[in-house]
Amino acid sequence: MSIQPVTARVQASIDAVYEAFEAAYLQQQKGNQYPLTLTTQQETQLIAATAPHLGNVPAPAKITELLSEIQDLHRLDGRCLEFEGEEYEPGDDGYGYALSDHEDTHRAFIKYLIHQQMK
Repeated sequence: MSIQPVTARVQASIDAVYEAFEAAYLQQQKGNQYPLTLTTQQETQLIAATAPHLGNVPAPAKITELLSEIQDLHRLDGRCLEFEGEEYEPGDDGYGYALSDHEDTHRAFIKYLIHQQMK
């Protein structure tokens, strides 16, 4: 399976899928549910929002993987982070910049995983 070239349309689809997964994660957190599990209704809504962009229905394992990566993204704040060879703790000068860099990098990784799933 070859990966589609990133065109404006493909990027818009990747962004839409990312936003759908992030919304599902936040809804799951708000509902105080068991981590990385969705109700049947939440999963149905997620599949309906993502399948047209992916060209397929994501497998349950892929849904869990992407939710896990989004969970990791949301849990970066408050962690000790390394950036350009330096360690930063919350409250340190430069922590915000290091956090932003880690978030951007992790978000790009999640979008790469989504891109791999596109048909």
